[in-house]
Amino acid sequence: MKKILLLITSVFMLSFASNAVTLRVLAEAGDEATITEAAAQFEAANPGVNIEANFLGWDDFMATIKLKMADNNPPDLAHGNQGFTVDGTLIQSGLVISLEKYADQYGWKKLFANGALSEFMWNDDGSIWGEGNLYGISSVAEDVIVYYNKEKLNSLGLSIPATFDGFENALKVAKFLEEHQQVNLVKYPFLKSHRSYEIAKKQMKMGGNIVVFEIKGGIDAGRKFLNNIKMCSLSANLGDTRTIVTHPSSTTHGKLSREDLLEVGITDGLIRVSVGLESSNDIIYDLKQALENE
Repeated sequence: MKKILLLITSVFMLSFASNAVTLRVLAEAGDEATITEAAAQFEAANPGVNIEANFLGWDDFMATIKLKMADNNPPDLAHGNQGFTVDGTLIQSGLVISLEKYADQYGWKKLFANGALSEFMWNDDGSIWGEGNLYGISSVAEDVIVYYNKEKLNSLGLSIPATFDGFENALKVAKFLEEHQQVNLVKYPFLKSHRSYEIAKKQMKMGGNIVVFEIKGGIDAGRKFLNNIKMCSLSANLGDTRTIVTHPSSTTHGKLSREDLLEVGITDGLIRVSVGLESSNDIIYDLKQALENE
């Protein structure tokens, strides 16, 4: 749920003047611990920049966003997740983007019966519900609202992703790992070294977000790598907005015998990365320092 950390790490690619600047962040309640930690790290790395955070429940969060937009007094950064049907007011305020391009690119509409997605469609100005552009594909999926005060962030030299294409990180991570001297091998279908590369290119638009690699040094090196991770999350989950790193032989599959592990392709140094939406530079930096720190 609601990972403000990824927003701070993915949006802020930094270079600030010495003058004090306050960035106002509005987030959903429940993210206090995450954003407090991330804000402290960000402020330490960027002297003169202060983050002022406010946390509200979802209903209050949405109401506040709409009021602030109407008053032309938006926060500098707002983020929230919830399973909800997009409100036309959000479209009118420019707070959500159409998924139409991606629905066409990846064939999402072909997966649903005619009319099944109408509840997630609005016209261009958000005044007519049930037709026009697609803004969601499931009533149980987490829809994300993100707002950037682009003028202010641009004035501070910040890089702001303009489309989902800016978050396609897995291939960059895989290529980095393939070149690293501490890595024996990398498995990712869009790497030319993958045995199914040609098939993957024919069947897939992208290679997915799961990258698997084998670190030199076996199980001890794998454990040390996990202990060195700072930004990425340590979990057995997959497909989160966060980047998640797992060392199966010492965690999820730790009770299996060595023979059983090898039978299913899990070596002592195998690491699985579920690549998230953070900046690819930040993900690679964290993996690099984890590989190289003693």
